[in-house]
Amino acid sequence: MGGVYALMKLAPVKKRYVFITKLQDTPTVDFEILQEALRRQKPEYEIVNLCRPMDNLVAYVPHMFTQMWHLATSEAVFLDRSCLMVNGLTHRDSLKVIQLWHALGNMKKFGYAILGTPEGESEALAKVCHMHRGYTDILISSMSFANDYMEGFRCDRSVLREIPQPRVDRLTDGEERQRRRRAAREALGIVDSEKRVVVYAPTFRKNPMDGSREKVQALVDAIDFDEWDFVYSKHPVSGVPCEDPRIIQSPIPTTDALFAADAVIADYSTIMYEAGLLNLPVILYAYDWEDYQGKRADNIDLEHDVPTLFTDDPVRIAQALKTGEGLQPQAFTEFVQDNVTVPESGTCCDAIIALL
Repeated sequence: MGGVYALMKLAPVKKRYVFITKLQDTPTVDFEILQEALRRQKPEYEIVNLCRPMDNLVAYVPHMFTQMWHLATSEAVFLDRSCLMVNGLTHRDSLKVIQLWHALGNMKKFGYAILGTPEGESEALAKVCHMHRGYTDILISSMSFANDYMEGFRCDRSVLREIPQPRVDRLTDGEERQRRRRAAREALGIVDSEKRVVVYAPTFRKNPMDGSREKVQALVDAIDFDEWDFVYSKHPVSGVPCEDPRIIQSPIPTTDALFAADAVIADYSTIMYEAGLLNLPVILYAYDWEDYQGKRADNIDLEHDVPTLFTDDPVRIAQALKTGEGLQPQAFTEFVQDNVTVPESGTCCDAIIALL
């Protein structure tokens, strides 16, 4: 592939930006928002989406050659995760490789920081794949946790850019919030509901513990359905099933579902920062905290450092939704601000485009 790529690099570079994700077959939310800004500010540039799940490596190989051609002939590439062709090949010096990353704020250890753990890759695989090599710019929502990113990416501090992901522009725009709130409620089928809406958005679990279904069901059973519409937004990669007919299975991404919410139940996910930017109360349902800690390390002490209710008791969660007991709105707002540095002028997209 390196030999073929060397020949491809003999072709001229075009005014083109490439977006690559291996999570899904459509552009991510961040890709969509940034591309809208690029079309407005740099209309002379072609935008190419190379979005395809990497669920079968053999079938994925032809797509890798497509990636190679666009990497060889484009000015910049944007990623939200690692990419074999980006990390493993030697690129033109002029190619901008911008890692948007998919998680907002600081939470879990990742990449090189979790090699050899149940939730991470093996040291051998990371070495063979040159994991996270070759980025010219890595976006970070706050330099306060730069050391965590340097550990996870094994990168130099000089490539870190204090620019939150494009979704922050959408979350902090008042008019956009109102428009998306109605759109989200229509998608969820609750546009005319007079109830408040709580969104349950649990994090990725590679191997959920035994009894996870029962714990999710216990949360559902504790909710007062006379007062609340309960929206279950499962993680797109791995979610614990719950088929209770009283709940609403979210057909839209979690980031979109948040706009419909009046409160959010999360756990060990950076979705708490997105909810915080929307000024929503957040409760952490930690029913498998001990099991999860044994599989995945965090950069912060979720139990003690996040100023909100952290519990494995569904009854306490239901009580908090009713009375606010255990929540610390002002302290939680300050916590979110420490982890997400919103630009003082312009937008996150403006700052990203400035890198180009």
